[in-house]
Amino acid sequence: NRIYLLISVRADEGKWNLTRVASDVLTRCRVQATHPDHQPSESIDLGIAPGVQLALKQQTQVLRLAPGRILRGTVVDPIGQGIAEARVAVAYPTRRDTLTSADGEFELPGCPAENHWINVTAAGFAPARFPVRPALTDKPIQLALERAGTVRLRVLNAAGQPVSKLLGGARRDRI
Repeated sequence: NRIYLLISVRADEGKWNLTRVASDVLTRCRVQATHPDHQPSESIDLGIAPGVQLALKQQTQVLRLAPGRILRGTVVDPIGQGIAEARVAVAYPTRRDTLTSADGEFELPGCPAENHWINVTAAGFAPARFPVRPALTDKPIQLALERAGTVRLRVLNAAGQPVSKLLGGARRDRI
């Protein structure tokens, strides 16, 4: 069973309320705060943090958001032309994604301040993963994609006959 709680936020004071919560429900919940411009707070398992349960009931619990970094850049093709509508995504510690503009530019707020990876996908191009090291620069980055190619192969049984109705695929074992 999943339990959904209603959360209300008053942005002017950064306060929130959980309403209609039975006391036995708290032990099966986690609390965390998120905001698009920040890194998420610590996720606290209330089943193993009775002190936090008490602080929540007394309305004294504080969750702190770390500053997020705005990642700016351009997604380009092999000759340096911007790629429109490429999806640029950061998956950890919280999911952030955006689409590039007509000239390939993007802005992604709330990115981690530590090193992380960015995944980029665009129609007609091979998906790519890029390391980002924010400590090295605050300048816009350029992410170059390769044109997508096609791989064809033939599958035969032990007698050398083609196998019909085949399900197949490929996976990447190493980055």
